[in-house]
Amino acid sequence: VSSVSAGEQNLIMAKDRIERELARFKSIQNYSEKSIHTTDILSFGKITAESVVETFEVECGAVFLYDREKRVIKPLGMHGFTAMNDEYPAAQKFVTDIVETNSRAATLSSSLPHLILWEKPDLCQMIYSPFHDLKGRVCGIVLGGLSEDNKTFYDEISTEMLSSFAVFVNQMESMYHSIESGQRDSERTRQLEQLNWELFRENLERLQIEKALRESENRYRNIFNSSTVSMWEEDASILYKAIEDLKSDGVDDLREYINKHPQFINEASKMVRINNVNAATLKLFEVDDKSEVIGPFDKFITDRSKVWFKELLIADGTDKQRFECEIQVHTTKEKPLDVLMSVDLPRAKEYWDRVR
Repeated sequence: VSSVSAGEQNLIMAKDRIERELARFKSIQNYSEKSIHTTDILSFGKITAESVVETFEVECGAVFLYDREKRVIKPLGMHGFTAMNDEYPAAQKFVTDIVETNSRAATLSSSLPHLILWEKPDLCQMIYSPFHDLKGRVCGIVLGGLSEDNKTFYDEISTEMLSSFAVFVNQMESMYHSIESGQRDSERTRQLEQLNWELFRENLERLQIEKALRESENRYRNIFNSSTVSMWEEDASILYKAIEDLKSDGVDDLREYINKHPQFINEASKMVRINNVNAATLKLFEVDDKSEVIGPFDKFITDRSKVWFKELLIADGTDKQRFECEIQVHTTKEKPLDVLMSVDLPRAKEYWDRVR
């Protein structure tokens, strides 16, 4: 039994990232179109906060203005909050640090004192970026975040969002300047059209990359389907979460844990699902149809094969990128087979639904 090369898997992972990035840029364009004729600053803040949630698929979004005289921030627009204070004295040090550094970078945060900005909901993670006035001074911040109570309903905020978040805030900053300076709609339209053209060029480049990745994926599918070597695609995302939960509970030696809890091997084998196999696999296991193979992985686990599956689980809990071993399996007709198994182990959790 073999697996697809790590290079092909990396291409597919890159394609997924680009598709997510393209979706964000399209949403940024929609945000620009909604905001372009807004003349009321409060309506603009509301649209911006809603668009943060929509574009980056987070639970909460907010825009805060910085009052230099009082040295506090006040909400310009919020979306996804249940209760808010009018001012945020607890966040003064955080805001002061941004003002003093005059930062222009989008940033991720999962630790206090940054999250103290939001008293409700109780945030566990956020992405934020300052925006600036016409003199180049920090005049506010744009934020998006996830709460501790609802984080399981959303994807984790990741570093891949930083570049598109920076583009979003640049767009927002330009429109904010236009509203504050009282420019005519025609001038604001010209500026935003220029920004949208630049955005279009970036999207075009990404679409060209996406096309190349699709062609690469088609080549991979041809390899998968026509290969004389048995190839499998499996969803191990539930198993990945189970192992991560064990780590969170303080299990730092998976081998020792399994030795003390051997039933975990049976439980783990039921957490893995076979999603696809190629024709060579059907021939190897003497079956006529994929439906006889697709499904829970535990059907292939025997008392003898538990030894290698245990080692695979232990490899899952480490930083190894590939697991290989020689094992004996049985066909559906109980014919013994000595095979070499090779499994690529993704490092990112979002790719454990297609282990090969």
